[in-house]
Amino acid sequence: RLHSQGPLHPQVYCQHGVALINAPANCPSAASYLKYADAAEGESPVPCCAQPLLGSVDFSRPLPPRPGGFPEVAYPNGMGFVYVAAAVEACLYS
Repeated sequence: RLHSQGPLHPQVYCQHGVALINAPANCPSAASYLKYADAAEGESPVPCCAQPLLGSVDFSRPLPPRPGGFPEVAYPNGMGFVYVAAAVEACLYS
């Protein structure tokens, strides 16, 4: 199940935990995963986040530098779109 507290903070819930994607969600550079006890192992199934927290992992990857020839953009992490477009183009032409 995908849930968002706002347009740029998605949370993905599953049986074992929740992935928190940092803003801006279109080009994030950080995320976290919270692992909970297996919801299926309880007496009655409940959402993952009602179970005991077993641990968490933080992920962080900086965006690569903006390629030369591309202007600065006003949108947060907008330079990430350059890399998304390049990956799509590589798939289309390969």
